[in-house]
Amino acid sequence: MPNRSGDDDVRDVHIIGLPVVLFLRTREHHDELVREFTLMAIRESATEPGARPRTVLPSRLRELIDILGRRFEASTSRADIDFQAAVERGETTVDLTYQVRADLAAELVTTTALMDDADEFCRQEKLLTLPRDAGMVTFTKWFNREFLRQLDGLAPTPWSGPLE
Repeated sequence: MPNRSGDDDVRDVHIIGLPVVLFLRTREHHDELVREFTLMAIRESATEPGARPRTVLPSRLRELIDILGRRFEASTSRADIDFQAAVERGETTVDLTYQVRADLAAELVTTTALMDDADEFCRQEKLLTLPRDAGMVTFTKWFNREFLRQLDGLAPTPWSGPLE
């Protein structure tokens, strides 16, 4: 599904029935992870030249920081405006449309695997951030799968899980 401008490199992805509270919780967790990883990276890079780093940030988690920081680039701006409006209206669900690069699929697959790695890192108590709970994991996998499915030309599938 090319977008309205006819640019074949950008596709519309429709997220139907996005649970507002669960999305907010998941976004908050994402932000906590990024903050903590950023602090770890700063601390690691602040060591004296030639000295051993004080923390060892696994390369897979460095990759996660990079991907999470740029995953949707500017493509989320309209969806963010629509989402914020739904929050302000007190809605429990919202339908959103993202315009994303057609080649996003590989990053989504990598991100899903890296988030599982981050959860394991959290479970090992190497971070202050707690791992995602089961509801957040299920939601995140559905959310990413919707992008993958629709980038493959399949129709959107509404969220059917719990709203919180």
